[in-house]
Amino acid sequence: MMPYRREINGLRAVAILPVIFFHAGFEVFSGGFVGVDVFFVLSGYLITGIILRDLEQGRFTFRQFFERRARRILPALFLVMAVCIPVAHWLLLPPAFKDFAETAAAVALFLSNILFIDRLDYFAPAAELNPLLHTWSLAVEEQFYLIFPPILLLAWRLGGRRAAGWACVILLLGSFALSEAAWRIKPAQSFFFFPTRAWELLSGALCAFALSSTVIRTRLHALPRALREGVGVAGFGAILTAVFLYDKTVLFPSYATLLPVGGVVALVLFCDASTVLGRALGWRGLVAVGLVSYSAYLWHQPLFAYARIYIGAEPGLALMLLLCGLVFVLATLSWGLVERPFRHRGQGHVPLLPGRPALFSAVGVAMTGFVAFGVWGLQTEGRAALWLAQASDEERRTFDVLREADLIARYSDPTECRFVYRAPEFDTALAARLASCRDQYGPGVAVLGDSHALDLIEGLFMVSDAPFLFGLSRAGCRPGTPEDSCNLDPFRAMVAQDPGLFRHVILESAGQHMVADAAGRSAERLFRTFGPETAIPVTTLEIKTKAIEAIGRYLGALSVHVPVIWLTPRIEMHLPDSYVMAKGCAHDFALRPGQAALFDRLTDKIAALAQGMDRVRVVDQMAVIDLQMPDDFLTCARSFWTDEDHLSAAGRESFAARLAPVLLAD
Repeated sequence: MMPYRREINGLRAVAILPVIFFHAGFEVFSGGFVGVDVFFVLSGYLITGIILRDLEQGRFTFRQFFERRARRILPALFLVMAVCIPVAHWLLLPPAFKDFAETAAAVALFLSNILFIDRLDYFAPAAELNPLLHTWSLAVEEQFYLIFPPILLLAWRLGGRRAAGWACVILLLGSFALSEAAWRIKPAQSFFFFPTRAWELLSGALCAFALSSTVIRTRLHALPRALREGVGVAGFGAILTAVFLYDKTVLFPSYATLLPVGGVVALVLFCDASTVLGRALGWRGLVAVGLVSYSAYLWHQPLFAYARIYIGAEPGLALMLLLCGLVFVLATLSWGLVERPFRHRGQGHVPLLPGRPALFSAVGVAMTGFVAFGVWGLQTEGRAALWLAQASDEERRTFDVLREADLIARYSDPTECRFVYRAPEFDTALAARLASCRDQYGPGVAVLGDSHALDLIEGLFMVSDAPFLFGLSRAGCRPGTPEDSCNLDPFRAMVAQDPGLFRHVILESAGQHMVADAAGRSAERLFRTFGPETAIPVTTLEIKTKAIEAIGRYLGALSVHVPVIWLTPRIEMHLPDSYVMAKGCAHDFALRPGQAALFDRLTDKIAALAQGMDRVRVVDQMAVIDLQMPDDFLTCARSFWTDEDHLSAAGRESFAARLAPVLLAD
């Protein structure tokens, strides 16, 4: 049996604090999300240790195992979910409430990571408004608890401890290989996927195998103390390096995840109470934080998300620090009043719902209730009728405008030569299709870029009858974006091989990725920080020259083969629906002071960089559109936007009608 280790609770504190500070938006903790990876390793270590102990003593049963997991995880989780529901009813508009209800059902079934795979980018600003975003990691762990013990038990019965250990090694290597392949193909989806995450938990499992072996444990303790101290410090340094130097551009899980995972493995194996670092991690304050870390993890995201939704902007530093403090107040209460009473045994204490039938029945009732809530939320479109019955006339009018913008189909029906292709998945069939279109209609026009380019090409489909229009777009992808899934080089190579395919290529990309403050925060977060009516400190913001230069280099190389139009970024509204609903559709909406000037600076920077590029023409998008507020944002007749920076069907059509004469001219 593995002894209790105070330093493990200290490590839990090291895991939870960066996660909370990362979700709070504290930029210095840019890699704070790796705290979840620390938790994965620790969970794999602790759970496997328990299973191995019971297997060695011949008393492992699935009923006992799942009872322990249920007592550990579910009471506090269900409490937080139950508290979240009335707050969601109070704060969320029907579309958001519908998403929340569906997520709540998925959480109850431990499938929220699956739900998020094709719907959510963990690092996108919109994800910060999801109160149950963090439950993806709980789903991954629960899936591990369902799949791993039967495999371990089978291997143990077939070949004992040795076979079980090798089964873990094989599973770990397979999972790691899958994660290495997946992040190159589907990075956003790989982030949430259990099979690509399993190797992290299995790393902890192998630590349990090592330390439950008397021979290995004795050999580790026989190592020179200086060596054990050094390895422990190196492991701790690896975790801190990831916390402070990683950011959302480092794709997870991948080989980069080896740094924090390896750091935890080093600490678990080499750092115990006999080492200086082990005693430091066993400090009472860290242990106290570690004890409530699970409840703190559960509470932090709902608190932060609801605060952002209620305010309609990023909470200020003072408020966010207050919320961080409130997280630990609630966590301490949850630990004392919920976690411990359901788990604590011994010394005359009887846990709540002591019998398995009572516990499992209560779990079944709770899960059924949350699933029923999710079904109700879906069937009622986010309790839309109930919400509308309680809304004022102005709120109903405004909501109808917003809902209509969302309900209109976002994408057109493709035709043989008017279609959008997802970068960078090129093949010979695409080249042949484009060549056939060229032979049929002459050189076409291509639109290249991220989701803003998708808005543009869809708008051009609506206003132009040009027979050969091609869009190459993937959300978040621009020239210079490091992800393999955003690689636009194959398009350039195709054009180089057949320069006559297009008469010109248009590039558009979101401007928010080209602006940052001194701390490195991009405009997408800054707009939330500033609030809907706060002046933007234009002179204190920096244009991300390297990002623009990367686009310029790509377009310069592309222009050797085909003329290029560099369409400067359009102004992004970044006015949340909660703010729009509070003001009403009759409100005279306006840009923030300095908002237009910020994008003018960006346009000037692009124009200056493009000087000397003979076949690259810069088109000032905002000069062509001539944005008029509030008519080009929202009125009681229609909305030109579906979210804070993307266009509705009406917006796409209206803006494209102004741009088409410039962009599609011969």
